[in-house]
Amino acid sequence: MRENLKLLRTFSITNLTLSIVAAILLIVSLTMLSVGVATENRAAIVSGSIATTVIIAFSVLASIAAIVLVILGTIKAYNLSKMSQKYSVIFILWLILAISQVFNIMFVWIPIVGFVIGSMLSIYIIFVYIYTIIKTSRSLKEYIDFKEVEQN
Repeated sequence: MRENLKLLRTFSITNLTLSIVAAILLIVSLTMLSVGVATENRAAIVSGSIATTVIIAFSVLASIAAIVLVILGTIKAYNLSKMSQKYSVIFILWLILAISQVFNIMFVWIPIVGFVIGSMLSIYIIFVYIYTIIKTSRSLKEYIDFKEVEQN
């Protein structure tokens, strides 16, 4: 159980970090591209376009990694929920997260709808990861405290 808790917390921290980095890079690329367009400078437009392309490539790779980690995290959360009923909420949240990631991939290409769905999903993703980090950290602390009492 301890290993599942550690892995789930690690998956959450990794995905949260990827999400934050992707969001920051998106803001930077949009700023670069906007400045280039506003100044009507061809070099700025080209460099902004290149930066946007690189950042989109990173975002795609980060999304693929996040999906893999969400699937693995859902499996680990399922294993935890089978061991103890108190982890069933984490399993349900991760299952909904996995399903919503698939919907996000399907709808992200639609201009306005994709943006709205992606924004709502981003808030949900951050909530699930922070909740999982807090819950698993508390459980690991309880587990360690229990083992220390058991040894004494």
